Amino acid sequence: LAAVPRMIKDTLGKDHPDYRGKEQQDSVEYLRHILAKIAAMDENSTHPNANPGQWFQFVNEERLQCRQSNMVKYKKSTSAVLSLTIPMHKATNMPKVEASKNKKSKTGEGTVLPTIPFHACLECSIGDDEAAVQTIVDYLSPATGQRGIATQTTYIASFPKYLCVQLRRYVVSEIDYTEMKLNCEVDVPLELELSKYKSPGLREHEVELPDTDTGDNANANSGPDANVVAQLQSMGFDENLCKHAALNNINADTAVAWIFENMENPAYLVPPTEAPQAPPAARANPDISEDDIVARNNGTGHYKMRAIISHIGNSTGGGHYVAHVFDTTLGQWILYNDRKVAISDKPPLEHGYAYIFERDS
Repeated sequence: LAAVPRMIKDTLGKDHPDYRGKEQQDSVEYLRHILAKIAAMDENSTHPNANPGQWFQFVNEERLQCRQSNMVKYKKSTSAVLSLTIPMHKATNMPKVEASKNKKSKTGEGTVLPTIPFHACLECSIGDDEAAVQTIVDYLSPATGQRGIATQTTYIASFPKYLCVQLRRYVVSEIDYTEMKLNCEVDVPLELELSKYKSPGLREHEVELPDTDTGDNANANSGPDANVVAQLQSMGFDENLCKHAALNNINADTAVAWIFENMENPAYLVPPTEAPQAPPAARANPDISEDDIVARNNGTGHYKMRAIISHIGNSTGGGHYVAHVFDTTLGQWILYNDRKVAISDKPPLEHGYAYIFERDS
């Protein structure tokens, strides 16, 4: 069976307002859409491999610690993408980058791109490293009834058969709040070892916070954070769009990025309580719990790279996506560029936007 790329895109996107047109969309969000679409098609199938999206599913576990009482709370959630921040200040070649900028202004030669270690992306996004710990201010503790500081850390609770890793190359400028692309190189390795980022679960010495929050924290769990909504509205965004962004993000910075990705979706221009709720991406059966996912799709934290999705161009609103896939039979990388398919001697390991890894066992 052979099909041209346009035919596949039209078939998978015909019922979705964002994907049925010709405008370029975020490739990771499109992957989520494809997995969800296939999951819906296979919803009534009893075949064990009917829904390929199930093998991308993994469980995150967030650890919240009240700094007043030192009590903790663990919360699990399901995802199909491990999204990592790129810490530009961790570049290992800044002297060369600055020197190349000066040289370019004089000779017109190209600049040297900042090089970011991949482990720095991991350490500022998940695990116990200080850079990954998020601080929550004005937290109303259910243990003490007082306001204070809380910290939140995210771990991986299960290792799926296929892991999609996204590098957040599209960010919002702190100067004018416009979306921009981070042009840098990230030294993503061909093999990953993620065992150190696995959730330890409730430790022996830890005491859990009460099961139910009260007051402001309860309101925060059931509705958008008023402070985040106010910050977003001050930037000129629609009120309902701001509320949806606040519900889907923990702070204004990530919420602004979410708005730029979703501001054309009419579902987010009505109050959250009136908006239709989309099913979780890549979940054929919404009744499957996080514990079920851990039990059926889990293994070691060792992975090998199998595919790269990269974006060509400097603008977030244009450019072109291509994919490189490692053929395990040939032992070679294959370039997929619309209708063009060719062997690739040098895949863009350091320029990828998303990577697909396969678990060893």
